[in-house]
Amino acid sequence: MEKIFRALQCTENDNIVFAAYTLTEDAEYLWDGVRQRLEREGIIITWPLFQVRFLEKYFSEDVREKKEMKFLALTQGSMNVGEYAVKFEELSRYHPHYHNAINEKPRCVKFVNGLRLEIKEAIKMQEI
Repeated sequence: MEKIFRALQCTENDNIVFAAYTLTEDAEYLWDGVRQRLEREGIIITWPLFQVRFLEKYFSEDVREKKEMKFLALTQGSMNVGEYAVKFEELSRYHPHYHNAINEKPRCVKFVNGLRLEIKEAIKMQEI
């Protein structure tokens, strides 16, 4: 969905509206209850908050923790840089410190540290 949102240049508020619109059955009822509760409490619903609440319900804590650990242990290994970048993006979603981070530096440091040594050294030499 986020790919579609980027292509349509949606705002964060549009993301919430469109994502909620696509929910069906239990997911739709769950979100309606969560939305009402947040609004009653005066909490502004943002796209990251929507994502967190959705993941809390549909990805158990155990599954999220396993994904986080997989992300923290991620290294390039035999992947090319493009494959590593895709895997990094995929798994970073499950680690709040690295996903939707205001400060990109820790994210960049984690990415570079996971690269193979020869690539890391080339990056350092070019001061990228």
